[in-house]
Amino acid sequence: MDHDLAEFYRCCFERPGDPQTALHLARTVSGLGNTRPRGCDDLPTALSVAVVSNMPLDVIQALVENGSDAALPSIMGTPMHSACEVGRIDAAKLFRDRQPCSVHTHDPRGRTPVAVARERRYDDLVAFLERAIS
Repeated sequence: MDHDLAEFYRCCFERPGDPQTALHLARTVSGLGNTRPRGCDDLPTALSVAVVSNMPLDVIQALVENGSDAALPSIMGTPMHSACEVGRIDAAKLFRDRQPCSVHTHDPRGRTPVAVARERRYDDLVAFLERAIS
């Protein structure tokens, strides 16, 4: 798993990124999106890394379909918080459809995903999340 995770991170952060290899890993390594580097439990999960590094939605969807948890917290909050931090409404919609509880989770600073999106001024994302909550 460590090798797969390292390869996935390389695909996300090396420029230009390598979405095809990331997609292959997301589809074949069960639970990859829930993993973090060994001994680094407070770092973001691979799912959050995929979101903030702007991987295509099919990579994020493959991670979720292969067992990744959009509500798994880290020092950055949940992957839903990460989506709101960078304005990824596509990822937020995917997470909301799959795991509605992640809309209500607080990050370490006490913010919900709606508060993060509002702070970053992603009005379309705020409107979507507010509709999803009501």
